[in-house]
Amino acid sequence: VQESLKLFRVRLGSVDCKRGGILFPIQLVEIHPAFVRGRPSFDLALIRLAVPVKLTVTDSVHPIPLSKLDGTVVWRRALPAVAKERVNFTKMRVSIQELIPSIDCAQMVDKLDKGNLCLKPLNFWYKTRNFWSPLSPATGHKVVT
Repeated sequence: VQESLKLFRVRLGSVDCKRGGILFPIQLVEIHPAFVRGRPSFDLALIRLAVPVKLTVTDSVHPIPLSKLDGTVVWRRALPAVAKERVNFTKMRVSIQELIPSIDCAQMVDKLDKGNLCLKPLNFWYKTRNFWSPLSPATGHKVVT
């Protein structure tokens, strides 16, 4: 991967993949150490750009900060074992999830505005320093509306 980085660029400032915005060269791609090719778990990476980028927060640009809480996921199943959609994994799924109150969500997320919601995850428990909690940062709990 690292050898072919010169062939790729990151486009910032546009939702169109082929035009608009500015192209930036990539310096490094750090793939998640637990990633296994062909499996959806841990399919993420950090990208370091070769040049610094000044980010200006506007009405259309809202960076999503990471959670303030540390935790270890001890049961990694996003859906209950009885869920019918687990069998039909190639079809689109709909799940109903409850919202976490904004006050509680703001304690976990650095910046929360009125356009953000926090969802209660399904069957995820993690341990903070002092207690077990169903609010897991591993599920991408912040949802932008």
